[in-house]
Amino acid sequence: MTVVAMATDYDRSSTNQSAVNQAAAEWLKKGAVAAVQVSLGTINILDLGSSTGKNSAQELRTAIETIQQAGERRDIVVTHIDTLANDWSQLFQNVTSLPNSYLAASPGSGVYTHGSAKSFFEQVAPSSSIALAYSGVSFQWMSQSRPLSDCWMSFAGTKDRDAYESNKQQAAQDWHKLLQQRANELLPGAYLIATGVTLKDSDSLQQLVIKWGHESWQEAKRQGLVSQQEYSSFAGGCWLRSREDWLAPLEADLRDSFELLKYQEGTVIDSHWLDYLDSSSADHDRAKILADAYCRYVFAVMGGVVSSHLVHRPQADVNRVLDAMKARFTDLAAQKPMRFEFPYVLIVLRRR
Repeated sequence: MTVVAMATDYDRSSTNQSAVNQAAAEWLKKGAVAAVQVSLGTINILDLGSSTGKNSAQELRTAIETIQQAGERRDIVVTHIDTLANDWSQLFQNVTSLPNSYLAASPGSGVYTHGSAKSFFEQVAPSSSIALAYSGVSFQWMSQSRPLSDCWMSFAGTKDRDAYESNKQQAAQDWHKLLQQRANELLPGAYLIATGVTLKDSDSLQQLVIKWGHESWQEAKRQGLVSQQEYSSFAGGCWLRSREDWLAPLEADLRDSFELLKYQEGTVIDSHWLDYLDSSSADHDRAKILADAYCRYVFAVMGGVVSSHLVHRPQADVNRVLDAMKARFTDLAAQKPMRFEFPYVLIVLRRR
């Protein structure tokens, strides 16, 4: 699987995020109205954790069209924020060519696009300059994490409690820091709107996927494709927050910085599950089809994580590791086909 293929798989398979982001549509309209009210000149918008831009395309278009319909002509600057490892070429291609993109919908209309290769744990814009900030399913990523001995992500059922508690503390610090940086950047009255992944029960598909991902990494080690040192250093760097995790800083020292307008949890049904139900293949073949489809997205994301840990390796070596992991993951998932539900949270904050 090449880097290009991973980007393509990500865009093709990240239907969950696209569905979740639709929950933010009405609030983005409200945030866009507020953006016009709180800024005097150019309206600056942040897309935090933009990835390839596909999942936020429709939502940003909704916000920008709402601003444009307000009547007064205003220049709008959208800055996409992600790390240096992001596929920036794919992002700018999507922004300019997707039918539902804000640029495709408004060519030559005073809308400008920028990309910034910075972490959203940093301040990414001048103080009191941002009229609207949006993030689509990206705040689960951590600034750093401690590898667990028995899992590639912070799985709640891990036996490595020291590492788990360390990551829990780091995730809380990250969320607080992220909010503090947004408090610095946002104009008074401006909205921060985010969708995210929330924590579900330990026996849910979400948690099984984490376990399967780790077993897939173990398979790559068993085949001699990764060294013990590489295996031991691997960590997914994600934290799945509970309601208490999301709200903790807003009920403590940041309560004077933000007003909580909305907190909503829900689930969306993965379209791969619907394809599975419609399939007429034999049960095992159907399960394999479902598992392979779900793998596309998991490994589009995991591919970047794996590559970052094998940065010294030729891409062909990285591809062999990913192929071995994907084969093992597919076998595990096919043994237990489940209802693919994607648990999400919508959180809307207004800068006081």
